[in-house]
Amino acid sequence: MENKLEKLKNKIISKIDSFNTFAILVSDPDYDSIGSGLALFNILKQKKSVKLFSDFNLYEYNFLPGVSNFIITDISKVNFGHFDCLIFLDCNDIDQILDNQKKRGEKELKIPKNVYTINIDHHKTNKHFANINFVSTKFSSTGEALCYLFLNKYNLSQNTATNLLAAIIGDTNCFRNKNTNDYSFSCVLTLRKITNKYNYLIQKIFYSLSKFELKMNIEATKSIKFKSTGKYKYVYAIFDRIKHSSKNLSKRQKSLLQDEILNSINNVDFSLLIVKRADNTIKLSFRSRKMDVSKIAEIFGGGGHKLAAGAVSSLSIDSAISKIDKYLLKT
Repeated sequence: MENKLEKLKNKIISKIDSFNTFAILVSDPDYDSIGSGLALFNILKQKKSVKLFSDFNLYEYNFLPGVSNFIITDISKVNFGHFDCLIFLDCNDIDQILDNQKKRGEKELKIPKNVYTINIDHHKTNKHFANINFVSTKFSSTGEALCYLFLNKYNLSQNTATNLLAAIIGDTNCFRNKNTNDYSFSCVLTLRKITNKYNYLIQKIFYSLSKFELKMNIEATKSIKFKSTGKYKYVYAIFDRIKHSSKNLSKRQKSLLQDEILNSINNVDFSLLIVKRADNTIKLSFRSRKMDVSKIAEIFGGGGHKLAAGAVSSLSIDSAISKIDKYLLKT
């Protein structure tokens, strides 16, 4: 595996050296995708022409240095033909580039045949859709994969190091997730020598809940239900984004409800957070400390990590739960 990664690393560096114009595209936003996007933008702009795109509102990430460099637009309408290379970050599949709330079935990302594509990710269920797919579960995060690729080749600014730290801290849930490894800590130690923003990031990512967010967490917690299906036990809660249409479900709020409450419940195989959305779809977020929930997400066309996965579905909540139960009874 190490030799394969080194070969892919050298191939990516060679391609970057040979191209002049780049577009960076990031997935449905979290600290990893946004932090990685900002870091790679800073790295490439030292010598290349580069633009950074998102299909999503990034209000929650305004504290990360350089967020204003994102071009927020309907990516399905962008002509990427004048770029030499598109780099996809933290994308399990290409559809994750598009905002699900804008009905992904009606939107399509058009990649001209003459444009080279690079896919950098760490998800087990990645679809390997690019010309080069630098994908390995060896990494805790896409930010960590970028450290592997660029840490020893490029000079990193304080802002770049800050964004890479945000990516790693966010995707390891401050080093509590099982995807944390020795290389995660090695990267963090190196990055902390470049930036003094470590404690600042911890505060912003994990200790910045508003009263409104706390109130919605309490409300969602009241919806918690326990289920026993076959040999499995699980717990789920429902967050109604339609009811709170004036507010988005922030990553901080979701982390509190899902990672701190649902996934901390003892004697269950996995937890599920169901988010009702304005387009009449539901977002399913699975977490576990022991069970491969990516396989459950895949029955809805989703994917992710073994212990953290997700999907979007047009089914009703009852139908989605029934589909999960039918899968569990077969396993």
